[in-house]
Amino acid sequence: MVWVLGYESLHACRSIPGYITQGNGQVENANRTIVDGLKKRLGEEGHKWLEALPHTVWAHRVTSRRATGETPFVLTYGCEARLPVEAEIPTFRETVYQPGQNEVDHLAELNLVEERRTIAAVKMAGYQQSLKRYHDNRVGPRYFQVHDEVLRRRDASKPNERGKLVRN
Repeated sequence: MVWVLGYESLHACRSIPGYITQGNGQVENANRTIVDGLKKRLGEEGHKWLEALPHTVWAHRVTSRRATGETPFVLTYGCEARLPVEAEIPTFRETVYQPGQNEVDHLAELNLVEERRTIAAVKMAGYQQSLKRYHDNRVGPRYFQVHDEVLRRRDASKPNERGKLVRN
């Protein structure tokens, strides 16, 4: 669904922009996670997906990831997400709010966001290394003898000729 800004209001247009499905693996992974969440939430009542979509996307945003150890919401906005019910009950921080001190605290917290993102990137690199080790331990070596026939990829010998319909 695409949101179109008109002269007087913002309205939804029922068209989906074309894109290459394999172009962005992270987006496809997130979409698959959201669709799986909708299937689990709705079960047999799949026709009510539109009402459940905001809740499913919210759950996806506030669930911590194994690779980073953080939620996407924290990495984007720099603070933990609060439920609407939690917003109605004032916290201690809200009761002692001082506008002047808040700006200083907010700038310090923005510096911590970069630090959190850096820590998340380090955790993700470690996670990727552990995945590589796991994969490498499960893959056995292959040994070839002279004159064995093997399937050779064409892009190694002719890298300029690419595409789906090019011969191997």
